[in-house]
Amino acid sequence: MQNDVWVVADHAGGNPRRITLELLGLGRELAEGLGAGLSATILGSGVGDTARELARYCAGVVLCLDHASLTPYNPDLYHDALLALLKDSPPRLLLAGHTSMGQDLLPRLAFSLSCGLVTDCVGVKVEGGEVLFMRPVYGGNALATQRVTTPTAMATVRARVGEAPAAVETPGEVKRVEVEVSTPPRLEVKGRETLGSRECPLEEAPVVVSGGR
Repeated sequence: MQNDVWVVADHAGGNPRRITLELLGLGRELAEGLGAGLSATILGSGVGDTARELARYCAGVVLCLDHASLTPYNPDLYHDALLALLKDSPPRLLLAGHTSMGQDLLPRLAFSLSCGLVTDCVGVKVEGGEVLFMRPVYGGNALATQRVTTPTAMATVRARVGEAPAAVETPGEVKRVEVEVSTPPRLEVKGRETLGSRECPLEEAPVVVSGGR
């Protein structure tokens, strides 16, 4: 699995978020270009059903890190759980959505593993055996094409860069990974408030009326 493309799944309400499915579609294209496999990893508590749903869109392995302490999202605990997994089997490429979780988690992992990280990607492609990352620069007035020179590359990718794939004929294998949580987190989540049943992440909204000021 060291040459694989990995997708870190973001989920809500027991279902994978749309951006995760889009990353699986993008990851499938990148894996084909690299001659590699595609895997996904999901963290949380009681996420077995969500992992099996992910497996319908991923022919590789879905690594399920299931532990009571992993809900709600906590950056310290997620970092430690993923770090233990990645140290043993670092992938060629690790993708996450450019969401609040992805923007918080991947820089921590990249620092701990001394890996190159490209954030806010609006395109990722394989060219000449290399993975190239496109991201906006100069306030969005230009696009830069970047590459990572470390053995493992990480990237956060915007919504709608990939296309959610159709379910595969043979679902991938769901593999439960035992997680040891021994270090008390520095951050404790006391509660969470939502906007109700009509809450919709901005990157998944079909129409955005306005933004900024």
